[in-house]
Amino acid sequence: MNILNRIINDDCIKGLQAVYEEYGECIDLCITDPPYGIDYQSNWGREGSKLKKIVNDGDLTWFQDFSDVCFNVLKNNSAFYCFTRFDVYPQMYNCLIKSGFKVKNLLIVQKGQKGGNGDLQAQYSNDCEMLIYANKGRRKFNKTKLAKTDGRKGAAEFRTRLPNVWFDTEYNTYPKSTVNVSNQKDAIIHPTEKNVEMIKWFLEISSNQNDVILDPFMGSGTTAIACINTQRNYIGFELEQEYHKLSEDRIHNLVLK
Repeated sequence: MNILNRIINDDCIKGLQAVYEEYGECIDLCITDPPYGIDYQSNWGREGSKLKKIVNDGDLTWFQDFSDVCFNVLKNNSAFYCFTRFDVYPQMYNCLIKSGFKVKNLLIVQKGQKGGNGDLQAQYSNDCEMLIYANKGRRKFNKTKLAKTDGRKGAAEFRTRLPNVWFDTEYNTYPKSTVNVSNQKDAIIHPTEKNVEMIKWFLEISSNQNDVILDPFMGSGTTAIACINTQRNYIGFELEQEYHKLSEDRIHNLVLK
């Protein structure tokens, strides 16, 4: 497969349709953070500046086609993780069901930094990310040593079934969903950068070494970095040329280490 371990600077729906026509059901796991159709623009740039708007974030009219082609390229008995938001979750859910996915859970993962958007005086601060967890067929969880049980007598040391809410407890420290941009010294280039450690957990739970992992909205390259760190292959798409270069640079710097 000559598209392995590449991030393609192109529209993911068109690109994935080409992948399906040539290779059929070839993907072991999909993890992605698509636009939410909310015309989002981050205010977390340096010195009060705003970051670039997300491309194709005006609506979700494209999401059904996206859902269909993701379902097509995934192998049977595979998993699909998709970031979402409270106000667009119903639309995404309905599209995934129509495509043939079985939506199994809505995951809640604590952010690395609280969100400050919205009505600051009459709206709760957004301290979490939401993810749709779905299956094509039925993907059993891998046994991992990521999270401990609650210490009850006779219980196994590690959890085989993780909770759908990832906030720190007495027994476990869970990875945060996003990078804490206030701690970054360098320029903040991507407005929705995800945490590599969180993606690594999903990879360990729902895929195996040498599997092929898809991220149709690669952004700053976090999924690719997590794949390299866990001995997985990746296929990615990123339409925005600036972010495509950012992700390629991150991978190049990692390989050189």
